[in-house]
Amino acid sequence: MFGDVVEEWRSEENGQDFRCSEGTVEMVLLQDSLLTHARDVYTLEIFKLFQEQYLKGMSHFFKLVTQNCHDCVYHVWLDGVDLIRHSVTFNANDNTVTCTCKMFSEVGILCRHILRIYNIHCVKCIPRDYIMSRWTKGAILPNMSLSHIEAPDTLFGKILEDSVWRVQMTRKFNTILASSASIPEARQVCEQGYDSIKNFLDIQKRRTAGDESASESRTILDPPRSVPKGQRNTRKKSIVEKQCKIVKSRRSKSQQVSSNSKLVAQSVVQETVNCMVPHGYLAHPVHGMTSLMPMFGSPQVFTPYFLHPNVGNEMQI
Repeated sequence: MFGDVVEEWRSEENGQDFRCSEGTVEMVLLQDSLLTHARDVYTLEIFKLFQEQYLKGMSHFFKLVTQNCHDCVYHVWLDGVDLIRHSVTFNANDNTVTCTCKMFSEVGILCRHILRIYNIHCVKCIPRDYIMSRWTKGAILPNMSLSHIEAPDTLFGKILEDSVWRVQMTRKFNTILASSASIPEARQVCEQGYDSIKNFLDIQKRRTAGDESASESRTILDPPRSVPKGQRNTRKKSIVEKQCKIVKSRRSKSQQVSSNSKLVAQSVVQETVNCMVPHGYLAHPVHGMTSLMPMFGSPQVFTPYFLHPNVGNEMQI
């Protein structure tokens, strides 16, 4: 039993490694340079998280607050949701960026606020400093495909996953059949090989069937169980199933309490923000500051764009 479970785990792991190395995932936005670079670099699961952050960032508003020689500070927020806005510092020379949400330092992928700023500045690829090697496709063995990985011998004699082995053998046999199609001697060798393999499999099947019939010579039936009057004829639940049901009920109750508390806290924070800055908003502090930054004045969304030139004029911004 334990050996079957370990074998299933290893087979699933090998299959995931093969799909990560050879498979591709569908992009929601086609012809997007940043998503294309992320798809080529990250694994499938990490790319899905990256794409989710990228799509969520498209609905965020942004405002240019300060601008130095090369550094720009933006306030990024989701309208109607973020009561306190995040500050993103962007350097146009080397595309270095920091955000007050600290998602990259905790998870290892860029957050939606940084991706929003990258989008408006037309950054085509992820900087090397923001790509963690543990989330890339070459984390197992760099510059080596999965077919060159030598798996260690196991007690169960199974190295590759069944689907991976099937694909490899199909390619090999197709190559042999295509090469021997015009040679009669090669055709005869292929047919003899097919007959020998078929005979070997038939012998193995009969041997396995004989072992199973010997082991199942005596069948033990379930003991009879009488149902008392008034009791439903339902399956008895195990202790594990009962414990799982209790855990699920506790989890749903805790989520309900958490959502209610979140609504109350958001209303209190909204009232506090309105009292502190009646005609403005609050933003997370940047480096060197320890308190929230009150920003006064009506928020305006900074959206650069180009105008098509008239006849005889240059492009306008």
